[in-house]
Amino acid sequence: MKKIHILFLILIFIGIASLTIYREGTLPVQKNTDEEISFVIEPGENLDTIINNLSKNDLIRSRLAFYLVVKQLGIEREIQAGQYQLKQSMSASEIASKLTVGRSDTEVTVPEGLRKEEIAEIMSNKFGISETEFNQLAKEGHLFPETYQISSNPTAEQIIEVMENTFDQRYTTDITAAAEANKLSKDEVVVLASIVEREAKYPEDRSEIASILLRRYREDHPLQIDATVQYALGYQANE
Repeated sequence: MKKIHILFLILIFIGIASLTIYREGTLPVQKNTDEEISFVIEPGENLDTIINNLSKNDLIRSRLAFYLVVKQLGIEREIQAGQYQLKQSMSASEIASKLTVGRSDTEVTVPEGLRKEEIAEIMSNKFGISETEFNQLAKEGHLFPETYQISSNPTAEQIIEVMENTFDQRYTTDITAAAEANKLSKDEVVVLASIVEREAKYPEDRSEIASILLRRYREDHPLQIDATVQYALGYQANE
């Protein structure tokens, strides 16, 4: 009887501890903040990926607690792809519920090889934002070419954040390793990649151009290509 009594107490303790951990895990990361964080769910992403990304963005306290909230609410299949403005002051259930709300996003495609001035023009035409403000805030080469779902009435800063977040997600560990092997920083990789993108007339030319540029860069020689001038002046040679 004594062993059963002890086992019963242990089970009660475990239950209380688990409940406490669960409740703590569903609380907001920070209660007193109104700062919005742009969060993107790509089409086809599964729940595990979404939860991991929420955790990386410091939007949830516990991945397990959020998973249990989603299961408890029965909304796993209702979570939709799109771009969301979330806050660290939101609880796990508030975030989970918001990710199921249908959105009236606007689709916009950014082709490869565009300068930020050209991207600014696309966004200005699509959303009415200031091209000047966009160009002042954006970093050349960090705006990933992609088809985006942008929420209504975005600011230039919000659009840039979405594009730069996508760039960071695509900048994989393999790219980092290759850059380090060539003794290049992330910014140097971005600059060279941007120039290659503009200089190459055909996709199959990119590797050869990249090799030439890298060799010139290592030997501290002038790059001597049109794309550097185009970036500096803000127009293409045939314009």
